[in-house]
Amino acid sequence: MSLHWLPFLILAGWVFGFFVRNMLIKDRSLFRYPQFEAYKKRTGLLFPKPFQTDR
Repeated sequence: MSLHWLPFLILAGWVFGFFVRNMLIKDRSLFRYPQFEAYKKRTGLLFPKPFQTDR
């Protein structure tokens, strides 16, 4: 692999253009449920929050 900057730019564009956008749309669609606040406190955008003090 040549480690050229172009593949990294394309991958970053895909991640921020499609993946993150769809994650934010999912969170907006879940906002209407009453359990959403507890879910949002427990999770991050991509990974769970491992060190919580309110358990």
